[in-house]
Formats: sequence, C-alpha cells, structure tokens
Amino acid sequence: MGGVWCLRASYTAHWKSIVKKRNRKMSAVTAAHKHNEGSRQNTEYVAHKRTSEDSAAAKTSSSLGIFTVPNFISFLRLCLVPVFIWLLVGKHNYVAAFVLLMIIGISDWADGKIARYWHIESKIGAYLDPAADRLMTIAVPISMAVVHFVPWWMVIVLICRDVILAGIFFIYQNRGLRMSVIYLGKVATASLMVAFPTIIFANLPYSGCKWAIPLGWAVFIWAFVLYVWTGLLYIYRGYLLAKKVPVLTPEEKAQWRKNKNILN
Repeated sequence: MGGVWCLRASYTAHWKSIVKKRNRKMSAVTAAHKHNEGSRQNTEYVAHKRTSEDSAAAKTSSSLGIFTVPNFISFLRLCLVPVFIWLLVGKHNYVAAFVLLMIIGISDWADGKIARYWHIESKIGAYLDPAADRLMTIAVPISMAVVHFVPWWMVIVLICRDVILAGIFFIYQNRGLRMSVIYLGKVATASLMVAFPTIIFANLPYSGCKWAIPLGWAVFIWAFVLYVWTGLLYIYRGYLLAKKVPVLTPEEKAQWRKNKNILN
C-alpha cells in the first residue's frame, strides 16, 4: 500500500507541475492577444527568440523543411515494411526477410541518431518517424504470427496496447499537453526489434541457427512484459490526467494550436 501511495503522490505532483506549466503558457497567449497588433508581434518575437536561445535544435529545425536525411530514412523504412511482409508471408524467403528486418532496425536507430547529433528537426519528421515505428511494431509481429513464429495471443496484446495508447494521446491533446515518453517503453520497443529478427534467424533452414531459439524467446518475453507494463503505466497516467486536468475550451484549444510552435 505504501508503494501505491508513493506512486499516486508522485504522479499527483507530476500533473500539478504540468498543469501549472500549461496555465503559464496559456496565460502568456491570452496576454499577447489583449495587446494591439504591434505589441502582439513583439511578444511573439521575444518568446520565439528565448526559445531559440534555449534550444540548440532551433538552429537547424524548421528551416530545413521536409528534405532531411532523418525524414528520408523514416520514409524509406515505411516503404521497406511492406516488402518485409511480402518476403516473410508471401514468398517465405526467411533469409531475405531476416536481412531486410535488420536493415529496418538499423535505420530506425540511425535516423534518431542523426537527428540528435545534427540537431535536425522538422514538423513532418515529428509524425513520420512515429508512424514508421508504429507500422513496424504492428506489421512485423502480425506477419510473424501468420507464419507461426510467435503466438497470436501475444501479438493481439501488443496491438491492443498500441491502440489504447493512441486513445490516451488524444486525452493529452484535448488538455493542451504533450504525452511524455516513458523510458522503459523505449527499452521495450528496442527489445522487440532485437527479438523479432533473432526469432526469424532461429527459424532459418540451417541447423547452425537453432541455438538462437532460446535467446530469441528470452528477449521476446522480456520485451513483451516490459511492453505490457509500460502500457499499464501510460493508462494510469491517462486516468490521472483525465481525472485531475480539465479539458481545454474551444477557444483555449484554438489558441494553444495556434501558438504552441512559439511557446514550446
């Protein structure tokens, strides 16, 4: 009971700080709209300038547009996932599917690494990379269940977790907040991307690959447990958020969408 109380207390403090931060942002937006046009433009310029000075990413972000190396890698990953499905399910070419899945996994690591190292950000990249990740985490396990490499019930649990998280995302959006990422969730996703190619490797038609069977399943079970656990944490966060943080009014939501690029 003590552990549950501590978790609830920590999350309560967490949401209070988030609400205060959002209220400060909304107050800044409201104050800006009360001034004349010249004063409003000056306020937005100062806010944007402070944000640019505080973040190194502002040096190379929106000016690059959509034609960036990370965006190209993410788009390539989106295109390669259907090819992987065709190789694994349609052609039963497990060797080619294994190699392609390794390339997809490396590209997932590479685009994030490049974006962070060169401080490259773009609006389309903020949607393209998560879309590619979600497609991978849904399409890859389904394909592996079709060829009987993993059980269907585990795949269904993984997919349900992602569907629920999509609903929680809109709970955040309706309150003018960004959904913070749980680090263990990243570990779980990375572990899945290690487990899947390992299991495919273990099923290659070569006797020397059988040693990977226990390794692949050990990593997969570990990733599965982490994936479910972090999903429960996201659900609990969403429950507390829905309970304690009011939904933005239509006017507040319009202001938040209009000014979030300046104030964030």
